Amino acid sequence: MLPILHSEDLYQYIDNEVVVPPKQITDAETNSLVKNPAFIKWHKVDQMLLSWIRATLTEAVLGQVATLSTSREVWKSLTTSSAFQN
Repeated sequence: MLPILHSEDLYQYIDNEVVVPPKQITDAETNSLVKNPAFIKWHKVDQMLLSWIRATLTEAVLGQVATLSTSREVWKSLTTSSAFQN
């Protein structure tokens, strides 16, 4: 998994380098909350990564991380799990 993440410059999404943007921002013209384009972009990439990671997991391991909703949460859970430590 790591070679794919590094080759596509995506490791930063699971390694806390990419800060999750706020879901909404204030529109300067209307002074109202609108969807943040940066969050939309981040969310698309994150969900793609989440799908890739989940696709590599066994059924038993997937069951341990099924309730986690971001690639970073799943990655952190997997890397800190005693089942994956050598």
